Amino acid sequence: MKYVLGKNTTANLETLIKSGIKESAVLVSLVKEFIGYTPIDFCILENGGYRTAEMQRSLYDAGNSKCDGVKYKSEHQSGLAVDLVPWVNGRATWEKRAAFYLSGAFTSFCRQRGVDITTGADWSGSGIINDSNSWDPCHFQIHRFL
Repeated sequence: MKYVLGKNTTANLETLIKSGIKESAVLVSLVKEFIGYTPIDFCILENGGYRTAEMQRSLYDAGNSKCDGVKYKSEHQSGLAVDLVPWVNGRATWEKRAAFYLSGAFTSFCRQRGVDITTGADWSGSGIINDSNSWDPCHFQIHRFL
């Protein structure tokens, strides 16, 4: 089945452009292309794209992030990260099987296009998408180009 980006997902994705960093535009392009190839539908929720320090702090205070937005900044604040959340049975889900499946698919898709990306499903960079460092499988961040 071929999926399309919804209106809210598109708007949330395009918040990354606010950063003005060229890699952000590449990440936006990758996500827009990936929706035509993904084996599982996904969405980008309100805080899943660019975040201000205040937005990041709010997520931290709620226990939804390990980054406080000031001392420990998230790549969302630089426009280099996006959260792709599986969309199953008409709703967003963080169910591990769906999240790891999507994580592996998007990571592979990016690497096939020569783009180095890190997923929260493999913070250690081991290449194993279900290791002990897999606490945020819906998170993806692009590396700055040299």
